[in-house]
Amino acid sequence: MVDMMKDVIRRGTAFTAIWKAGFTLPAAGKTGTTDDYTDAWFIGYTPELVTGIWVGYDIQQRILEHNAGGGKIVAPAWTAFMRDVYDRRPAPPDWERPDSLITREVDWSNGYLATPFCPRKCGTGTGSIRAPSRLRPVPCTRRSALACRREWGSGFGARGLGVQP
Repeated sequence: MVDMMKDVIRRGTAFTAIWKAGFTLPAAGKTGTTDDYTDAWFIGYTPELVTGIWVGYDIQQRILEHNAGGGKIVAPAWTAFMRDVYDRRPAPPDWERPDSLITREVDWSNGYLATPFCPRKCGTGTGSIRAPSRLRPVPCTRRSALACRREWGSGFGARGLGVQP
């Protein structure tokens, strides 16, 4: 869970306001915005401090016309606050990763485990799972689906990619 929330800051909706702005201490968070742009928030945390900021009006009205997202208008305030906090105290250590976590490469184009046939392996996924002795990868493209069918047999489910047996 922490890795997913770290990604909000490292490459997600709060990237520009936090990471790109130079706040590179171990941190994670979640942006939020109501559908009608009447409220926006950012809840961020380090291994030792949790901070939440909300922006809105007491009487429901739009904050801004367009793109009044938590990452755009609230995360910069969180960044300024956290900089002020950590200017006065030592940087926190990063979260400790439990030994029981297993890391696997994930193809971000489809969210499945990456295979040797994937043209781009963009990230890693972690989880506290019991890994099978032989993982059955999910194909990334029609061509790799056919290659996987040859490698794994006709029971390999490639129907979602329109591959015929």
